[in-house]
Amino acid sequence: MSVFIPEGELWESKVVGQIFATKNQIECLQKAEAALARAEAKLGIIPQEVSDEINEKATIENIDLDEYARQMEITGGHPVVAMLRAWKPFLSAEASELVHWGATTQDIMDTGDVMKLSAVYDIIYDELLQLKAILRKLASEYIDTPLAGRTHEQHAVPTTFGVKVAVWLMEVQRHLKRMEQCRPRLRTVCFYGAAGNLASFGKGGLNVTRQMARELDMNFAPVAWHTSRDSFIEFMTILTNISTTFGKVANEIIELSRTEIGELEEPWMPGNVGSSTMPQKRNPPGCEAMYSLAVLTQFEVGAMYQASMHENERDSRAWNLEKFVFPFTCSMTEKNLHYAIVILGKLVVKPEHMRRNLDLTNGLIMCENLMMKLGARIGRMTAHEKIYQMAMEAYQKDLHLKDLITADKDIMSMFTTEEIEEYFNPITYTGDAREMVELALEATR
Repeated sequence: MSVFIPEGELWESKVVGQIFATKNQIECLQKAEAALARAEAKLGIIPQEVSDEINEKATIENIDLDEYARQMEITGGHPVVAMLRAWKPFLSAEASELVHWGATTQDIMDTGDVMKLSAVYDIIYDELLQLKAILRKLASEYIDTPLAGRTHEQHAVPTTFGVKVAVWLMEVQRHLKRMEQCRPRLRTVCFYGAAGNLASFGKGGLNVTRQMARELDMNFAPVAWHTSRDSFIEFMTILTNISTTFGKVANEIIELSRTEIGELEEPWMPGNVGSSTMPQKRNPPGCEAMYSLAVLTQFEVGAMYQASMHENERDSRAWNLEKFVFPFTCSMTEKNLHYAIVILGKLVVKPEHMRRNLDLTNGLIMCENLMMKLGARIGRMTAHEKIYQMAMEAYQKDLHLKDLITADKDIMSMFTTEEIEEYFNPITYTGDAREMVELALEATR
């Protein structure tokens, strides 16, 4: 409830919005052109003084934004030509003729997209590190806190809240690894010319590509990737995977904050209001937003696969889809992580409710423990059938299972009353929960 969502900003991330804003997009195109000029000057293709001028004037202040907008309309929405025309008045005649030398639009656009997505990468990676630290703290603090493990929405066997959090923690750790592995593939320069063979240079065009990659601290690919969008798909898929993790976490918090369960609660502050008509309401709007954002990213990523199916050496029918997928997916993922940091950082955990709920089923949550102990004496399948019959009777008649067990002479001939009492203690039946959490903490240190 302490997560305020301004009207119209459910999915909009302001920090990501700035990356995809028109001004920054133009600047990224200018940076790509400036790096190309530096590379070509070092290779003796254009004069050094021309490269110096292009680089000195590769700033948004040297773009007439009104003229850029006018040129976008004139050219039918061609961002590189519009940028070059709006930049031209600020360049000398020679520089305006040699800028963009040997390039094609997609070279500059794709390299600019790599810059923007790299900036998003840094934001997402940093937020994942913050969330890793938050989850490590939660897992450590509640390493031995027992709660009901649930399968199919029903009580299963006891576990610990520490294990539940450790599961989330390890997903974050794997996401960080995926991010690290995809980074070199994402940060690859694009410069291959009109149809991907750099024919505009005759021979030696790949030397320009190599040098441009060095100038931008990007990687070099030996052949054009104008129609190979797998690295972009990979990054968008990783973002969707990350968002899905926190959609799942949010859903779990929503479920465990239900009035009938009450084990977790989204952070709340005095003055938070859940309803205009029901004063008692303490809703989880932040978690609900996280869940919605995860679903939306899942819809978006499918378009990336469609966007990969180019025809021939370039196909804007597919390429244009990225213009919509990139900002939306990046924005929604960042927003999801933003909410997660706020909510998990101040998550309300109620161990007393967790312990209370372990007793809700009149001992039925300990059936597996009883079956295994009895199975060691009479065989597992025989024990399963016997405990099953008693569990169903306890369930149907609303009896405590322990009363039926202690009244059974056959069972009590094999166990003491003290042993039965211990077998019904959920705190003693959490298996390797502590070790699992310790291993997760070690793995994420």
